[in-house]
Amino acid sequence: MDMCSDCQSIETHKRSASGHLNLRHQGYDKAKSYKPLGQAGVAIEIFKCESCGTLWEYEDDKNDQHVGWRLRR
Repeated sequence: MDMCSDCQSIETHKRSASGHLNLRHQGYDKAKSYKPLGQAGVAIEIFKCESCGTLWEYEDDKNDQHVGWRLRR
């Protein structure tokens, strides 16, 4: 299935960028989540679009402005 227009509009690799209303939280990727020494932990959240089935992950790291939404491989 092709990516829906809502998924195509998601701004990737930008911290605090919005997703869209049809993304449903699927849990956390514990294998990719990490905790840098002396810093708060960084969790990778997994989302699935109910419209087109596209899988996304979202990383929120206050020390890196170039994380955020990315397609899940």
